[in-house]
Amino acid sequence: MIFSYIKTCFVSLCIFLCTGGFVYASEITLVPSKQAIGIGEQMYIDVMLDPEGIRVNGIEGSLSYSPEYFSLVRIEDGQSVIPMWITKPQSKEGTISFVGMIPNGFAGIIDPFKTGVQSPGLVFRVVLESKKSGMGPISLSQSIVTRNDGVGTEEKITGFSRTIHISSSVNKTEYQRPEDTTPELYAYITSDPALYDDAFVLIFDARDSGSGIKEVRVKEGSRDWKTVESPYLLEDQSRRSTIFVEAINQNDIHTRVILDALPLPLFSVYTISILILCFLICVFVWKKYYAHTKKIS
Repeated sequence: MIFSYIKTCFVSLCIFLCTGGFVYASEITLVPSKQAIGIGEQMYIDVMLDPEGIRVNGIEGSLSYSPEYFSLVRIEDGQSVIPMWITKPQSKEGTISFVGMIPNGFAGIIDPFKTGVQSPGLVFRVVLESKKSGMGPISLSQSIVTRNDGVGTEEKITGFSRTIHISSSVNKTEYQRPEDTTPELYAYITSDPALYDDAFVLIFDARDSGSGIKEVRVKEGSRDWKTVESPYLLEDQSRRSTIFVEAINQNDIHTRVILDALPLPLFSVYTISILILCFLICVFVWKKYYAHTKKIS
């Protein structure tokens, strides 16, 4: 009995030493640009992902700020390590929900000056402006990351919070936005049985390496502009309208792509109808002309 107990302890100690004595777990933290600000002052909070030795390929969570103390200025994801958003960070009543994917996984940003050191990566940045004095709470609820292990093993991450001290002094310092960059936009139209029963669908990918994409909007022919997400089901399924696609970044810089309408088939019903109408008009004019000439003679 004693020998069995000693053997178990010895094996456990060997495993502990061989693994370095650590249990790796990913971490999501909030890094504020300032710990204390004045009324009317703008600041930002960076949501950072540290895989802590684990390669992860997915992330889900929500950030909350107090609308009593803060108003949202903007959300930036241009420098994010998340290339694919399932739910792009959006604010609703003081809560910013987000779901993203990282193809091939993310294990940290490699430091070229420190061998073996990998730094946390930016998920997104939230720019806030203070409204009143007091202690403004900002928190990250329990989040989930999925490991890049072939089965998407979920790892739950405990919540994280910060409190920003807002003094009674007024300070109208504004956030220094990133340098202007031009959005990149790629778009095409396709039809696939797996998407909207083989209807015409617009697929697009919009990115901006600076401030991030604020919105993508579409205009079909003479219809009004509308903000959309990819994939987007076209209203004009005849494909007779020219499609305008426009990506706008947080600094209101635009990139536009124009997708031409499909050409009319040579003998389509529309073309035949036009030809028949032209023929009837010609016959009518000829008869009028013939009758008038006959009457004169």
